Amino acid sequence: MAVAENARVALWETLFTGNSAFDNGGGIHFTSKGTGTLTNCTLTLNSSIYWDAGAAVYLETDNTVNIDSSIIWQNSPDGIRREANPNIDYSCVQRAWPGMDNIVTDPQLELNTFELQDSSPCIDAGNPNPNMNDICLPPGKGEARNDMGITGGPENCDALSQRRFDFYTFSDPSFLVLRGSAELKDGLLRLTEAQPSLAGGAWYALPVYVQEGFETVFDFQIDQDGAEGFAFVIQNTGLAVLGTHAYFVGYDIPDSIAIEFDTHRTWPYENANHISIQTQGVEQNGPQHEYSLGSTDSIPFLSDGQIHTVKIIYLFGRLSVFVDNMQEAALTIPVDLENVLSLTDGHAFVGFTAATSHLMETHDILRWSFGSIALHTLKDGLAAYLPFNGNANDESGNNHHGIVYGATLTADKYLNMNDAYFFDGVDDYIDVSSTSGSIPVNHTRCAWIKTDMDGIGQILETGNYENNRGCYLGVKENKLMVGGSSSIWNNVLIDVDITDNNWHFVGAVYEYGNRAKVYMDGEFISEVIIEYDTGDWTTYIGKNHKRDIQYFNGVIDQVRVYDRILSECEIQTLFQLGT
Repeated sequence: MAVAENARVALWETLFTGNSAFDNGGGIHFTSKGTGTLTNCTLTLNSSIYWDAGAAVYLETDNTVNIDSSIIWQNSPDGIRREANPNIDYSCVQRAWPGMDNIVTDPQLELNTFELQDSSPCIDAGNPNPNMNDICLPPGKGEARNDMGITGGPENCDALSQRRFDFYTFSDPSFLVLRGSAELKDGLLRLTEAQPSLAGGAWYALPVYVQEGFETVFDFQIDQDGAEGFAFVIQNTGLAVLGTHAYFVGYDIPDSIAIEFDTHRTWPYENANHISIQTQGVEQNGPQHEYSLGSTDSIPFLSDGQIHTVKIIYLFGRLSVFVDNMQEAALTIPVDLENVLSLTDGHAFVGFTAATSHLMETHDILRWSFGSIALHTLKDGLAAYLPFNGNANDESGNNHHGIVYGATLTADKYLNMNDAYFFDGVDDYIDVSSTSGSIPVNHTRCAWIKTDMDGIGQILETGNYENNRGCYLGVKENKLMVGGSSSIWNNVLIDVDITDNNWHFVGAVYEYGNRAKVYMDGEFISEVIIEYDTGDWTTYIGKNHKRDIQYFNGVIDQVRVYDRILSECEIQTLFQLGT
C-alpha cells in the first residue's frame, strides 16, 4: 500500500501479510510528507529487497505516523526503516523503539488466521485507555484491556470474519490452507494432478459470513475427460478437514454443503457431466443421491480443457449456480444455511475439494472471489439515500438533501401515502447538487420507478454543463437508458419493459470510466460500453442537468448512490428488501 505525498490514512484492524516490494515498503510505503495512524494492525511476513528498507512500514524522516496497539513481526529484512521516526506505543515490534510499553518478543500468532495464541504476550498489552478495550470476546482474548493486533480493540468484532476477498492469481499461499494433493503452481490453484487416487482441498483461512447471503465467482479448468470432478464446499468442521478420493470428491465431511461439479457418471445420474448440491446437514456429507437437494446436467461440458466461469449466489434462502451463462442460473434450489449447518455466529469456512480415482484429470482453479452479504453492509459506501419519507432528505448521514421543484408526494409501491415523489414530465425535478459532493468514477446508482412515458426522461443525472462530462440513468423510447460523457455524450438503450406503469427497481454500476452493468428488478440485464467521467458536479432527479429538458413523467422512490461498485448479490438484496 502506498500513501501519496501529503496524503493521510487512518487504519484500524488492518492486516498486511505476504506482500513484497522490489525496493522498499513491502507492507505500507509512506511517501514524502504522508501521514497516518495504524491502530490494532498486524504487519507480518512482508518483505523488501533492500536492507533497512522498511519491509513492513517504510517512512521518510519527514513522515508523521502514529502506531498504536499493533504487531510488526517477522518481516524481512526488517520491520520499520531504522532512519524513520514513528510514534509507537503499546505495540509488539521487531526491534526496540522508544514509546510507551512496547515489547520485542514473539507475538505467537496462529499460522493462518493471525489471531493470538492463548499464551501470547500481546493479550491485554495494548492501549490501556478504556475506550480502546476489546469489544468482542472472541476474537479478543483478554478482558482487562486492549489486545495488540487485528483481533483487539473497539472495532474487533469482525476482525476474523472476512466479507470480501479476491484471488486474481494464486501466487501467494497467505490465507489459503492446502490439504492433500492441492498446491499452488504457475499462479493457479491445482487441486489434483492427473494421477490416480488423489484428493486435494483448499480452504480460505478465515471464516466468512454466509448466513444472510454471499456471492462467489471462480474460473476453473479441467484438462481431460477423466474423473472425478471437484466441489465448492461450505463447511464448519475446520481447516484441517479433507474427505476421501474417488467418487467422494473430497467433500465427505461433516457439517457441510457441497456444490459438486461431477465429471464421472455415478448412479443414478445418466450423464457423467452434471452438478449437484449435496448435504446431510451436520452429519457426514457424501455423493449419495439421497443427499442431493437438486441437480442438473444442462450445463457445458466441464472436462474440455477450456476455462469455465462459475457464479454461486445465496440470498434469502435460495442458492443459485451459474455456469458460463451469468444471466441464467443452471440450478436454483431453496435452502436455509442457518438451519442446515451448524454455523458459528453465521460464519463458516469455504473452499474447494477435488479427487481422482483410477480415472484421472487435472483440476485447476484459476481465479476466485468471494463476497458476503449482510444487511448492515449495505450501508458501506452509501453516499446518498433519499427514501422520500415525506420529504427529500438524505438519510445516509452525508447531508445530500434535495430541493424539490414541483414534484409532489404520492403513494409508494406499498400504497403508503407521502412516501414517493410524482414528477409531471413538464417541469418537476429535485435538485441535490447544492450539497452533492464528488461522485467517484466507480459508483452505483439505483432507484424504484413507475412510469408509462413515451419520451425521454432522466431518473438520476450527474454532470457538468461546461465540460460535457457526467453520467445518467433514464428512460427513452420505452427503454431503459444508460449514458455518460467524458467529452461527447453517448447512451445505450436497453430493450426491457420499463414503461408498463408497474414498479421496477433499476440500477447501474459504473466501472472504470468506460462501462456500466445494468440491472432491473434485481437481475443483471446487460453490460454496456459507455465513456463517462464524474466529479463534484450538478445532480438532478427527474431532469437533464444541462437545461430544462428531458423531464421524467412518473413516480420515483428510494434513490440510492454508492461510492463503490455493488456486487450482483448486493443489487439483488436491495431489490428483495424493496419487495
